[in-house]
Amino acid sequence: MPASSAKRKLESAARWLLYATAFTPIIFSGNFLYPFIVPRVVFFRIVIEIILVIFLLLWWMGGIKQEEKLSLCRQYSALALGIYLVVNMVSAFLGESINNSIFGDIERSLGVYTLIHLYLFYIFARTFFNSNSWRIYFNWILGAISIVGMYGIIQYYPNVFGITLFNSGPGRILSTLGNPAYAAMILIFGIFTAVFLGLEFKNSKLKYLYFAVALVLLFAFSLTDVRGAYLGLIAGIGVFFTAYAATGASRRVKALFLSLLVVGAISAGVLFTHRDRDFVKSLPILGKLAEINLQQPTIITRFIGWKAAWKGFLDRPILGTGPENFYIAFNQHFDPIFYTYAGTEPFFDRAHNHYLDLLATTGVFGFLAYVSIVASIVYYLRGLRKKRRISLSQLAALSSLFVAYFAHLFFVFDDINSLFLFFAIIGFVEYKFYRNPLLEFSEAKTDSRKPRRAALACIIGALVLWAGFNFNVKILSASKNILTATLYQSAGDAQLAAKHYQAGSEFSAIPRKGIVDKYVNFLAALANQYHAIPNEAVKALFEKNSLILEKILKEEARKNPLDPVTYSKLAAVYTARYVVYKQDADKDLSLAYVKKAIEVGPNRPQYYNLLAESYILFGEPKKALEAVNASLALNPDYTETYAYRISVYLALDEVEKAYDLYEEMFDNSKFFRGNNVPARLGKRLIDQGEVEKAEHVYNLWVLSHSNDSRIITNLVIVSLLLDKPEKAIEYAKKAAEINPVLETEVQYIIEQIQKNNIDELLKQLQN
Repeated sequence: MPASSAKRKLESAARWLLYATAFTPIIFSGNFLYPFIVPRVVFFRIVIEIILVIFLLLWWMGGIKQEEKLSLCRQYSALALGIYLVVNMVSAFLGESINNSIFGDIERSLGVYTLIHLYLFYIFARTFFNSNSWRIYFNWILGAISIVGMYGIIQYYPNVFGITLFNSGPGRILSTLGNPAYAAMILIFGIFTAVFLGLEFKNSKLKYLYFAVALVLLFAFSLTDVRGAYLGLIAGIGVFFTAYAATGASRRVKALFLSLLVVGAISAGVLFTHRDRDFVKSLPILGKLAEINLQQPTIITRFIGWKAAWKGFLDRPILGTGPENFYIAFNQHFDPIFYTYAGTEPFFDRAHNHYLDLLATTGVFGFLAYVSIVASIVYYLRGLRKKRRISLSQLAALSSLFVAYFAHLFFVFDDINSLFLFFAIIGFVEYKFYRNPLLEFSEAKTDSRKPRRAALACIIGALVLWAGFNFNVKILSASKNILTATLYQSAGDAQLAAKHYQAGSEFSAIPRKGIVDKYVNFLAALANQYHAIPNEAVKALFEKNSLILEKILKEEARKNPLDPVTYSKLAAVYTARYVVYKQDADKDLSLAYVKKAIEVGPNRPQYYNLLAESYILFGEPKKALEAVNASLALNPDYTETYAYRISVYLALDEVEKAYDLYEEMFDNSKFFRGNNVPARLGKRLIDQGEVEKAEHVYNLWVLSHSNDSRIITNLVIVSLLLDKPEKAIEYAKKAAEINPVLETEVQYIIEQIQKNNIDELLKQLQN
């Protein structure tokens, strides 16, 4: 095959593979742990790695044309993105956890490793795409985002379409992204891309098709209920109108768009001043924005996260904690007042503000590198208009897209979907400015440097294949195994569950915090199973898996020494060992690791509560009370802590105090999660002969967990104890309504009540 023919085929293959990346947002699979993240990130990385092999082949065959390639110094976006990548790499190597920075936790699957793939994607798009290729690619992107939009609409209206998808029904749509914020981000790209492509067909009816697609995507966007995205979209539209008002082709056009701006501003003011009215609340997008109040709990908790990010930046202002290490700043500067506004423990591995996240994790150098990317975009957009290589309307559409995107990032963070689209549009803008590729390959038949290129290409290619297997195939395997393990665990097959947990956790190159979380829960379940019914087979299985988990978590603690979650999981392993072996050494290690978690996250009440729970288990309720009091001293509004205080009272045999506190919590409309506390409190009251109080506890329990059949079963018991058989039957029927699986059991209960076999039935129900 002639060299020129082989070159063309390889370049064509590279283009088709680049087209395939457009489908990244619609790739997900329920066969993996983190189904909306792991499959698509691995897909994107594998595609880029295949293109890299093609790139190396083309480079080996003829090298790069020296006379035609543009100077890198003139490729401002390429240079800015390259600097941004280098700063992230340096920050990773000098940061607090290089392992976390390079690969990120599996739940995000980003980090420097994925950022390298994104940069390569940009290089390849700039190298292999011409004007027609870019047009095709953005049509493919629009097609993929249209699927995202329609999937979300069908998800929201299952009865209209007769199709039931995951998370169907009214509510914030997840679409194929698994997160409303991600869906909103992608739909913003789709809306402006459709408008941009439609504007190319100025004198063709085809433009109306693109505009119609934009409207459909806008409707899907309105179903995400993401206020940050809504503000971003409005900012983008405002820029679009402003561009026309300032630089319109005629006074009439300028006046029209200026009028639209003025009318829009006045309408926004009127709607905001009347935001409490039902009509305003019912408006899509605008109604949600009208609800914005700086005193809303979700906004206050966001500010708390931002404050922690800023303090983290001041601690490490040059290069930050390292990419993917925001949790360090968050834990070290966590403000316990968070729980006054939120009832659950936060998972903040991002600042929920891209710019503050940059400052905290990559320091001022990372932030400035990102600013240089923005500056290159502004430079090229201005240049495109001056060179008349783009119409004013298309320039306005592109500018609006960037403004909407950057505004949205003030309230959220990127993922693989938005990042690859961002890099693609930067590449497109730079291509439009220069109208030629970044690199071109030579077809020279004789080249003295070809042998050296061949050797280097083989080395790089081998590294690519090795990395592709280890950081893609093995990650997919780990994700698959952990999910399979949870399914076997649910089915009651502990042996197969353990086998898959072990297989899913054995790959040590990547951070395993997100992988071993379910494994730790499995180990605790094994310990409880053995404690309830001692069995040597269960004990042997427990021993093997506890040693595996102990080793894994200690490795993770060495790699991420400032992560309190890892220490809390280690404590859980030793607690489980204590449940099985009753050895003081395990108790001491469990307490030591809980205290280490407190040392790393000193203002997190959850770890003081964990310490209290440990002391209760180890038979030291007075120390547990001290831990609970320390938690309440951080924030007395954290409702969950009161569940631990009730447990402490029960451990101290102060049942009346526990009862009074439980009742007080409900009187103050404070509800905590979980069923164990009211269940144990009710049982203790029954044991003391205070059945009426137990009934009261269960009735309060219903208020916070109204759809829990376990509560209703307990109410059946107290009704029988209080000689209220008709009430017991009523509760039994309700339990069957809540959980149809109980239908047979409920029928048996009713039959026994009707036969007046109350005493025997109570024995069965209370066992």
